[in-house]
Amino acid sequence: MFTGSPLIINNHYIIKPTIYQYIIKPTIYQYIIKQEHTHTLVCEIHECLSSSFGPHTSNLLILSYLSLSLSLLHKQKDSPLLSKFFLITHTTVCFVFVCVCVVNLLVSFSLFKISRRPFCQIPKQTNTLFPKSNFDKESEKNMTHLEFLKKFKKLKPSELSCVFVSFCFILCLFFLDYRSVGSGFRARGHRGLGVWFGFSGSSHPGHDLFGFLEMGPGQKCDIFDGSWVWDESYPLYESKDCLLLDDGFRCSENGRLDQFYTKWRWQPNDCNLPRFDAKTMLERLRNRRLAFVGDSIGRNQWESLLCLLSTAVTNKSSIYEVNGRPITKHTGFLVFKFAEFNCTIEYYRAPYLVLQSRPPAGSPKQVRTTLKLDKMDWGSVKWKGADVIVFNSGHWWNSEKTIREGCYFQESEDVKMNMSIETAYQKSVDTVLNWISKEVDTNKTQVVFRSFSPVHFRGGDWKSGGSCHLETLPDLSSSPVSPSTMFFPNIVGSVLSKHNNGSSSQTTLDLLNVTYMSSKRKDGHASVFYLGPKDGGPAPLRRQDCSHWCLPGVPDSWNELLYAVFLKREYSIAGNYTANSPQPM
Repeated sequence: MFTGSPLIINNHYIIKPTIYQYIIKPTIYQYIIKQEHTHTLVCEIHECLSSSFGPHTSNLLILSYLSLSLSLLHKQKDSPLLSKFFLITHTTVCFVFVCVCVVNLLVSFSLFKISRRPFCQIPKQTNTLFPKSNFDKESEKNMTHLEFLKKFKKLKPSELSCVFVSFCFILCLFFLDYRSVGSGFRARGHRGLGVWFGFSGSSHPGHDLFGFLEMGPGQKCDIFDGSWVWDESYPLYESKDCLLLDDGFRCSENGRLDQFYTKWRWQPNDCNLPRFDAKTMLERLRNRRLAFVGDSIGRNQWESLLCLLSTAVTNKSSIYEVNGRPITKHTGFLVFKFAEFNCTIEYYRAPYLVLQSRPPAGSPKQVRTTLKLDKMDWGSVKWKGADVIVFNSGHWWNSEKTIREGCYFQESEDVKMNMSIETAYQKSVDTVLNWISKEVDTNKTQVVFRSFSPVHFRGGDWKSGGSCHLETLPDLSSSPVSPSTMFFPNIVGSVLSKHNNGSSSQTTLDLLNVTYMSSKRKDGHASVFYLGPKDGGPAPLRRQDCSHWCLPGVPDSWNELLYAVFLKREYSIAGNYTANSPQPM
């Protein structure tokens, strides 16, 4: 019953069949059926309701409860309160009540008899849901098909209608596309009953979505406006199969048991992304360089791309770091070469993008270092010749990493003791854009700026007990991103717009806006699983990492977007939007 499409509530994938198969079902079996409490629980609920209202009325009461529960879920569709505990509790209660409905139906047909006993005093039975001792053995032995039909004919119309409604409602619990209830019968990204009965469907009623790469210059699709959908074909790789991965991102190998966070795929609302093809990307990168520049979240994305691309290489030893350095939290840079394709995938650590160095002479004593807002990081000379550059910045632009550590902002030789972080970040982005305009040949080099990746600490931050280890499902509501999360993306957008409007030549830059999509993935962080068993992991609950992401995971989706943007530019340069386009997802 639970092996097809996901259960859909309020226009969202709330619970996947595997959640039932691997969490709810084993829990019910282990703690209810195995402990011989199912018979007691179901039968006592049945007897309590039936003795007071009768079996048919009790059925209606149960169905009313289920209806109210679904209504409550619908009203809370924009609330993040649908926690894992609530969902599992609700699903378990619904399961028990459906069992009660089934018992009521059996009682209605006189196929099943429950002997009256004092409440909560059912003797211990054998390990079956309905023990043989509870059946009327003579009825079971002597009842023929003819007698069954006679009993069926004796049912009153009201009883028949109640049985029919109960049966239909129970089926609806498992087959109905509940998004139809919350969206005016508008199904998006889910095929409902069509999957069960062999019919196909499109993401939007009446027409199929175009592939992103098939869209010409006059067609537009915001690939960052979409939703997370369950995809059984994910993940695209396994961490145990990727040697190019920091131990801190190997969550499944570090003790994380649930794998649901690896099964979600990003689906734009108005078009289909091309499915990531590692060999296609490596062929396009042949004899070229791709560089990631930024903080450790950028390194997170860089390692994700290394793992994705390595799936197309049979001889793993042909992928190596050119300087022989291990893939750890290195303070400088790392360059991995794919020898078969003569291309390099590079990472340069520059958390601010601008230069951090010693303060000028005569600075106040509390000034230990300064961020020179009008100068690029020293490493810019190394990465400016790359064929693709992916910038990111934001996580280090806070008072904890700057003012409290004695790092102030500097312009020319003047240290700005009272400059706000917002103003300083604006100036740093402007410096990056000016550097791109002056130093980068954008006819040769594709420049991408990835937006801020949200954190999901609850009850504190990274050093005050903030946590995210209990999150196992995405936030699938349509609620907007908080203003604090959009702080950095809004600044980048504002500076870029102002820069292009006030300049004779626009800065050619692709914005990889992953903030909204990532804000919904509170389930994807490393939490306590950034430490493995050999390092004493999992980590203490008070020292969680709700900034970096497990791999495989969310950064893979960023790289799928990067792949789409990269191929879009390649095809636009060639003047070909459809030929040899990869298969859409």
